[in-house]
Amino acid sequence: MACEARPGPGTAASPLPTASPGWSALPGGSPPGWGQELRNGQVLTVLRIDNTCAPISFDLGAAEEQLQTWGIQVPADQYRSLAESALLEPQVRRYIIYNSRPMRLAFAVVFYVVVWANIYSTSQMFALGNHWVGVLLVTLAAMSLTLTLVLIFERHQRKANTNTDLRLAAANGALLRHRVLLGVTDTVEGCQSVIQLWFVYFDLEDCVQFLSDHIQEMKTSQEEMAQQLLAVFGGYYIRLLVTSQLPQAVGTRHTDSARIPCPCQLIEAHILGTGCCPFLAR
Repeated sequence: MACEARPGPGTAASPLPTASPGWSALPGGSPPGWGQELRNGQVLTVLRIDNTCAPISFDLGAAEEQLQTWGIQVPADQYRSLAESALLEPQVRRYIIYNSRPMRLAFAVVFYVVVWANIYSTSQMFALGNHWVGVLLVTLAAMSLTLTLVLIFERHQRKANTNTDLRLAAANGALLRHRVLLGVTDTVEGCQSVIQLWFVYFDLEDCVQFLSDHIQEMKTSQEEMAQQLLAVFGGYYIRLLVTSQLPQAVGTRHTDSARIPCPCQLIEAHILGTGCCPFLAR
């Protein structure tokens, strides 16, 4: 149950290609504070932990040390219980495992084999003419049903990711003033499910101001609501950021890359713009 922090300054802190705009860490051999500044959207460190049935916990002390090397003082006690209760409760870990891509693939394979066998055995009760034509029809039917199942899985996966992201809202609310956002992804190494907790630098002062102004136009409370929106959807933003799934922007407000939207752009376009924000419906 190893839990380790990814290397911080001087090495890439993300598995993403360093050529991607806005993603590279500080250049090798250039410690923070030597003429280099943190950029919005920059990965600070990643905690990885094996998602097993045994009790586990993140080594947040290691994360605290890594953040200190970047000049960010965030006592782990301020968000330890919030992050661990959000992600490491047994039911949440089971939820992450069952919604992982390898588990869905295994279900799809088993489903295909069972459906194919059942359709084929049923088809033997009827005269289908050429044997190979019957096998082809059975295969096409099984593939169609399996594809339908995969599409249902994909739709459910988006909901599962959103549910996991929203569980980080309290932790992100505590970290906003430290200019840090948390996000979570899950991956598989070998046969082991691994949870990754990402720490990403983001100065959200400009985003808070923009959302405050936008909410004011909607005749709703302002700064507090803007901070709530950033805390609630910060985990969703970070997951899209570290997995390169953010929608490309024509221009950006508060990031260095012209193609990577900042949090307030994502919230404005996909949360406030769709009218689905639960806070504004109160």
